[in-house]
Amino acid sequence: MPHSRPGSSRRIWRASGTPSTDTAAGVSSGIDMALRLAELIAGPVASQAIQLAIEYDPQPPFDSGSPEKAPAEVVDLVRAVAATNEPPKA
Repeated sequence: MPHSRPGSSRRIWRASGTPSTDTAAGVSSGIDMALRLAELIAGPVASQAIQLAIEYDPQPPFDSGSPEKAPAEVVDLVRAVAATNEPPKA
């Protein structure tokens, strides 16, 4: 299994019409993927209705979701932890 690294892309979708596997890591991205699949299956109105029904309106406490937005100190920490596979020290 490949290691993940911080990057600028949030999602990878493959909608080629051939059998494929869609994956998502984390709660929010899992909901995002489910809403996208609902849209593909039932259309945008149905997908938006699902989003409203579950009151999914993410508002993260920080704007650090990509290396371009996160402070350099945070990016450096994530890269260092990923390189060593060790948890960060408090």
